[in-house]
Amino acid sequence: MKKLMIIFSTLGLVLVATVAILLFLPDFPGFFAAEPAPAMAVLLPELPPPTQPVVVGEAGEARGLQEHDRYTHQTIQDFFTQNQFPEGFVADNSILPWYLKLVNRYNVMDDDFEIELAYIGQRYFDARATDALFAMIDYAGELDLNIVVLSAYRGISHQRWLFNNQVQRRLDAGDTQEQAFEAARRVVAYPGTSEHNLGLAVDLAVRGTYTLTEAFGQTDEGLWLVENAHRFGFVLRYPYYKQHITNIIYEPWHFRYVSEYHATVMFENDLVLEEYLFWLSLR
Repeated sequence: MKKLMIIFSTLGLVLVATVAILLFLPDFPGFFAAEPAPAMAVLLPELPPPTQPVVVGEAGEARGLQEHDRYTHQTIQDFFTQNQFPEGFVADNSILPWYLKLVNRYNVMDDDFEIELAYIGQRYFDARATDALFAMIDYAGELDLNIVVLSAYRGISHQRWLFNNQVQRRLDAGDTQEQAFEAARRVVAYPGTSEHNLGLAVDLAVRGTYTLTEAFGQTDEGLWLVENAHRFGFVLRYPYYKQHITNIIYEPWHFRYVSEYHATVMFENDLVLEEYLFWLSLR
């Protein structure tokens, strides 16, 4: 009997000790309670010297630039003083990297074009550029700038519906078929000629806004994007003063991914993609 009492007493002490451990151990990181992750500072990405950026020469060869500032602003300005941008410029997309492919009324996407898309919340975007897009929007949020994506990738069928709808609106307004077609493609790109079909363009707006208007260009968000989007690899694709080159109306909401390096060169030298590729093609 005495031995049984000792055994039960020992078991009771073990049970009490076990309960105590379970009650108090969660307060100690590394046991049952998870240690909170350290806070991470949000830093504006700096432009690193490119190791092998792609530049396309006249003969189509790819070569690397050794320094980011090898071609100065004055060099590019001198080039355009001597060479007028040609209407109907056609880029050789077969030798361009995916982020520099030109899509416009003179450069139509190939029928067999394929793209790997990533879900970005109700919309899709090129999977290779989603991190840059999220980084830009998240950093803007740290500055109390509320930027949202209203439009990103569009399939050809959806683009066709948008274009036909715009043509009909012009016809209803009294335009001839030819006038309606021309007016429509300055507002909505013809199917296969839209950067949205390429998956590298986004239409951005202030959170709570559901329409795209020129007023976005005067908002804090729009002004910040113009000055900083290149740090994340994006450029304002259709500026007001370059409509004669892009053949697209001023769209302060439309940003295109071209990579940090090329976006910075374009931004610093005030070039749209058509001009930039034309300059590269003649070097």
